[in-house]
Amino acid sequence: MKSKLIAMLVLITCGLAMPFASMAAVQYARSVIYLDNAGHVIGQQILYCNQVKEHAGTLDPSNPYRVEEQFGCGDKSITCSMIGGVESCYPTAWGDYSYQMTYFNAPLGLTQANWCNDPGMNHPWGYHPVCGMPAPSRDSYALTSWTSGWGTP
Repeated sequence: MKSKLIAMLVLITCGLAMPFASMAAVQYARSVIYLDNAGHVIGQQILYCNQVKEHAGTLDPSNPYRVEEQFGCGDKSITCSMIGGVESCYPTAWGDYSYQMTYFNAPLGLTQANWCNDPGMNHPWGYHPVCGMPAPSRDSYALTSWTSGWGTP
């Protein structure tokens, strides 16, 4: 009887520990920005370093017009504030920072530099030739209604 009780306690303990073990910190934060046929932002998915996920707009992984970014989840601090009704994020301590645009395809023959430098494309990176941000940032210019979760259609 005692060995059955110990076995049951071990199973319960392992069963409770497993969900927490799978919640390890992510190595990279991600942002996927979906574009329409004119190059304007129509949707976005974000995974932050703290594992929070959110999305807005039209999400279509089969849409070839999109921008995919990844951000290192090292030792850094990001501060976000509202400036003129638009969320602006910037690093307050750098630590282990890395940024990489892992995929870029825009319509109309737009290059990454063309798209990133054009504030008329309805995104927050106007005048930033490589679009780089210190952390995933909501595109508050084009999208206003955000929902938690990755939002895969």
